[in-house]
Amino acid sequence: MDVRKSKAEHVEPSASDPGFFLFIEDAHVVFGQSAEAALLAERIVTMGNQVGVGIAVTLPDLNMARFGERQALCDAFRENVRLPGLEAHEMFYEGD
Repeated sequence: MDVRKSKAEHVEPSASDPGFFLFIEDAHVVFGQSAEAALLAERIVTMGNQVGVGIAVTLPDLNMARFGERQALCDAFRENVRLPGLEAHEMFYEGD
């Protein structure tokens, strides 16, 4: 992402300048085992759209433990990700 940002050429993905999309199934396992992966996911969620990089994750639920106990990562998803359906959006705020 840093290289793409430094060149300032990768704003809108196209056939000639494709973007990157990362999909992590069972992301809670990855985030729980790797602080580096959780930090990278946080960066992608908060600034990836500026350089044509996106991320999607699957989680069994949206409690803090699923984000590797990283409040910043949970907040990044809350603030920057559109969820399918109102029920999914409300799941983020249960227990707050």
